[in-house]
Amino acid sequence: MRLAKILLYILIPGMLLFLFLALRPISVHSLADCGEAEGELLRLEETGVRDLSLWIAGDERHFYINRGLEKGLDLDALQAGLLGRPVTLHYARHWTPLDPFSNHRHVVQLEAGGELVFRAF
Repeated sequence: MRLAKILLYILIPGMLLFLFLALRPISVHSLADCGEAEGELLRLEETGVRDLSLWIAGDERHFYINRGLEKGLDLDALQAGLLGRPVTLHYARHWTPLDPFSNHRHVVQLEAGGELVFRAF
């Protein structure tokens, strides 16, 4: 019985902490809160629920614009204008236990050739 109480006192707070860290919203208020990645845009496609996924040369991470197609971005126009061009991605510095190695990055700003293409805030 004592072991069950100890496990209960450890497991419940541990599970609550996990849920809090996993489900907290991503919030970015300025580019000072962001990381930056630059490179040639290799691939751009729709994934998930109207999300845009981006891959750049020399970076193994996956970048995405959450609900990008609902925010006025056009997949065909972006593919025609940006594929093969150098881009700068500003992404949220956000850690979650669902992605412990931060391989998936939430894009908050996309620039190409010094021109702003997308900004989330």
